[in-house]
Amino acid sequence: MIRKVHSSILLIGYQPKNRDSVRWIYVNSQTRKTIVHYSPSSMQFNPYYKHRAEFDVFTGSLLLRNLQAADSGIYEVILNPIDTQTLEKGDQLSYVELDVQEQLVSPQIIQNPAHVLNHVELRCIVQIGKANTIWWEKDRKKGFDNSHLRIEFDGSALFIDQMSITDCGLYTCFVKNNVSLNSNSVFLSADGRFSY
Repeated sequence: MIRKVHSSILLIGYQPKNRDSVRWIYVNSQTRKTIVHYSPSSMQFNPYYKHRAEFDVFTGSLLLRNLQAADSGIYEVILNPIDTQTLEKGDQLSYVELDVQEQLVSPQIIQNPAHVLNHVELRCIVQIGKANTIWWEKDRKKGFDNSHLRIEFDGSALFIDQMSITDCGLYTCFVKNNVSLNSNSVFLSADGRFSY
């Protein structure tokens, strides 16, 4: 499941009955920690989650609020017919993988050299978050007809070799991930200047 930073997610659990206990556990490549451990006689919350998580004793579901990128990982829910610390026969286990992503802000475009010469390099810099896709448009059109325009470094760099008057115009870099899309533009002109 994919969510954006500062959003919430409801993780569906098992409905506890009679003497059942429910444990929600967070797992990533570096740690494994219990979020909440519920039994009919008590409920123990990890202090890190206490003020932004809510456990529903009737459904066994867990609501997480104000998600952060560090919350990405695997969430396990275990239903124990008899409250034990280890998995036993009759236990039910389920998990969901969560990917929390930053919303992308407008990327920064760096031009090298600063004045238009016979060659120009435009770099599209993602400042916050991680982009899954980066692409360029010229004058609001995707794709380039000129063979002396090259896109490299996973789309983040645009090279214009042997620049001519037909290469002048509005260049826009788009950055996209699963939760957002943003862009920024630069105008290349023939008089040796550029402007945003």
